[in-house]
Amino acid sequence: MKEERFSVNMSKQEMIRFYANKIVEDGIRGCNEFSNIICLKNYEDGIELKKYKNDLLEILYRDERVADVFIDDELNLNMVFYTDYCPFYYDDEDKDLIYCKISDSPTYQSNILKDFTNYIQKLIYEESYMSIRNLLEHFTEEKQGKNESKEKLYNFLKKSIIQTGFVDKYIDNISVYVTYKNHKELEDALLEIVKQKEKSEEIETEFE
Repeated sequence: MKEERFSVNMSKQEMIRFYANKIVEDGIRGCNEFSNIICLKNYEDGIELKKYKNDLLEILYRDERVADVFIDDELNLNMVFYTDYCPFYYDDEDKDLIYCKISDSPTYQSNILKDFTNYIQKLIYEESYMSIRNLLEHFTEEKQGKNESKEKLYNFLKKSIIQTGFVDKYIDNISVYVTYKNHKELEDALLEIVKQKEKSEEIETEFE
């Protein structure tokens, strides 16, 4: 089926905001870390955007998703994003959940994942849908409050969600939503990780 195409009249400021937002969304969606390089020339579809590069930079600087941005002589936008907005990023260096002495044990991590799946069920029945970012924020805030351990718990859960393939399947621009229709799929996938961890724990116990 041929895709429908539309032409929309916009003011200069509306046009600049449109392209700035598109550049941020493309940059975030296309990165596995928290930075990306986007060439401004790729967006010049009848509009000479280099004429407005300073206006674009001003909007990008003010975007809450962008931590830093600069443009080089080749019109490459080098952007660094806040990691909370990057659906495919987690800090793999945070392997230990330091708030518990046995945090590196499969059993303990399994219990965290079970608590999280129960939390998803409860929240989805109350809210109907929620982004992964807000879901993790609420859960980790409830569990850990505002301390160093919260970030480590956040990373552990985000890594687990990414491993299930849920993010790849349900990403919508730069957000991933857990909904009344798909929450069971995420819960089952996380519980599958629980089974693997529990099996790993059993094997380790046998060889002790």
